[in-house]
Amino acid sequence: MLPARSECLLPVSLPRYFTERLSGAGTAATVIVEPFIAPNRLAKFLVARTLQNCKKQDRRTFCRVLKFNDEDCSLRKGTPVAIITQAELLSQNEIVHVRKAHEDVDKSQEKKLCLEEKIKVLQEMGLNVEKTELNAEVYIDFCDLLYSYKDIFATKLSDLTEGSHVIECPILTYPDAKPVRMRPYRLNDSMRAVVDKQLDELLEAGIIKESQGSQWASFFN
Repeated sequence: MLPARSECLLPVSLPRYFTERLSGAGTAATVIVEPFIAPNRLAKFLVARTLQNCKKQDRRTFCRVLKFNDEDCSLRKGTPVAIITQAELLSQNEIVHVRKAHEDVDKSQEKKLCLEEKIKVLQEMGLNVEKTELNAEVYIDFCDLLYSYKDIFATKLSDLTEGSHVIECPILTYPDAKPVRMRPYRLNDSMRAVVDKQLDELLEAGIIKESQGSQWASFFN
């Protein structure tokens, strides 16, 4: 049983094929424990990605689990919760070599753009990169930084939800809390048109959804 809103170490059994594979790895081996993501199934808890040392005689290990919502969760015996693989440990020289290889690939694939071309790309994304009071050196570094990380900026509302794993988080209130009755907020025609447009955009992006008669809703008309 995983209690609601708790964090714990969950004992799990190691697969037989994995322990047999470890028998040829000496006395112990470093392994990576990662979350098992079942297709078309909403996550009820989160499993941390961890590095562990397993011995060949071990039959069990632990997963660090976070139960993030208000419902207890019971797990049946044999339910897969994580994936375990043997880690490949690199020497310091190998790490430096891998990093250099990745940097060389990135540099070879990146088209060399001048400052004006980078600014144009940023402006097309809606980013204001005016020089204002920055000196020339700081301004160039600032534009280079924005351009290097341009992929993390959301240029439209749907960018906030597309390809992301959204977790539903409940809003907690006091046990004796009661809804506050409020008069509907009145809008004129121009304001209503703006609000309707924003609501349609938020609905289409999947950021909000229609209320099913919540007592905590604040109305406007």
